[in-house]
Formats: sequence, structure tokens, C-alpha cells
Amino acid sequence: MAEGGGTDKSPIFISYAANDAETANAACRFLETRGVTCWIAPRDVKPGAQYADAIVRAINEATAVVVVMSASAMASSHVRREVERAASKHKQIIAFRIDAGAQSGAGVFPVGIAMDRCIGLGNAASFGEARQRGGRRGPGNRRAGNFDG
Repeated sequence: MAEGGGTDKSPIFISYAANDAETANAACRFLETRGVTCWIAPRDVKPGAQYADAIVRAINEATAVVVVMSASAMASSHVRREVERAASKHKQIIAFRIDAGAQSGAGVFPVGIAMDRCIGLGNAASFGEARQRGGRRGPGNRRAGNFDG
């Protein structure tokens, strides 16, 4: 098993809104340089595959789901469906909060699905910088480190 729980057969699925693609891809690169296998669309959708089917299959096979949480993600029906699918398959769901628009609910997705963990960028310039600062507990983050402040 790779550092952080990812393996070649069981990657971490990264869910994000289209507006957050740059941040999602940076998070993917960060994790993969540390030995965590990730699945992210559209990169990992095989040519000729049905896009929606590929996403469902990837969630089913994932060890966990990282949701890049932003105001765009909170409004995205695609992200909502991915989170619902992950919850129905009892996947660990980790919220990676990247803006203040994702703070409502303190780790709870609007559909009422509780996130297993919630991390946030705070004032960090990049995912890597936030990760290097180390996890700290904070209000509303009972089960995981919070990279804010």
C-alpha cells in the first residue's frame, strides 16, 4: 500500500467542479508525487469509454474520495452525484476546502452527507504549502487535521 492509503488497484478519486480544475490537478500531482495513486477526470477516462460510466466505476473502485470544496462545487450537480455515490458505497469522503463559499455546513455536504475529514487551504498559496504546514485540529474538524491558521 502506498503512503496515504492509495494503491495501484485502489486509487483516491478526486471530485471537483470544472471551475476548480487547476486546483484539483495540483492536488492530484501533490498526492501522486508522494506515492498516492489518484483517479481524476478527464485524465483517467479511457478513450471510447462512456464518461459517466467511467466515473461511477472509478468511485466504486476508489479507496476514498477527495472533494475539492468550493462555492462552485457546492452548486455542482455532478459533484453532488459523485459524493452521493461515494456515500452509498461507504467510501471515506475527505473535503478539501479551497474557498469561503464551501464553509457552510462545517464539513457537511448540502445533501446532508457528513464528510469524514475536512481540510482547508486557509491562506496557503498551494495545496503543497498547506500540507507542509501540518494538520491541526480546529472548530468543526473533530476527526481530522485542519490546515487553516
